[in-house]
Amino acid sequence: MNINTAIKIAEKWRYKYSLQTVLKDFVLGWAYSLTNLHKPYISYENDDDFIRVSKELSTELGQLMENGYSDPLGDLFAHFGVNKEQNFYNTPKQISSLMTAVLDIDSNTLTDHMDSCSGTGSITMSNIEKLVVESTISDKNFYLEELCPVNCAASMIQISFKIAHLTTVYGTDKCPKSVYIANVNVLTRKSLSQHYVLKRT
Repeated sequence: MNINTAIKIAEKWRYKYSLQTVLKDFVLGWAYSLTNLHKPYISYENDDDFIRVSKELSTELGQLMENGYSDPLGDLFAHFGVNKEQNFYNTPKQISSLMTAVLDIDSNTLTDHMDSCSGTGSITMSNIEKLVVESTISDKNFYLEELCPVNCAASMIQISFKIAHLTTVYGTDKCPKSVYIANVNVLTRKSLSQHYVLKRT
């Protein structure tokens, strides 16, 4: 599995839109279609080229995530320099896995997990994978904080797919008790507008 096909699909936008802008709009629009929250203003949302490539790209990314690929949106953002003005660099899966292992969280006693400056959610997804293997996930709460609203939307999309993937692999519900994604400035603590909550029902 790799991101190359998704990159080629996104390249179809290159000569009509700014790739950095259209990818952000694509993620915000995809998150809205999944949650009905935070409707973005996209001036070209009814443009046939935007719609066609959005469908093709969301299908490809969805298939990657359904097959266990972690953080394809972060990889796509890194490839096209999305969020580079904020000095955002996605955390590679290998580093996320290493950080999760080094922290050696006691999965039997700790129920709340915090990820400040969470980016597109790669460390949280790695943590969820580890906890699914080691213990029950149904009593765990995950709190993510991120300044960039597009990254918050990407986290919500990807964590939702990660939970669905793990549920399919293990054949039982692998949904945490809750996942809170807060759009917040982690230094000033100022709350912004792009928040998401995923909860067990």
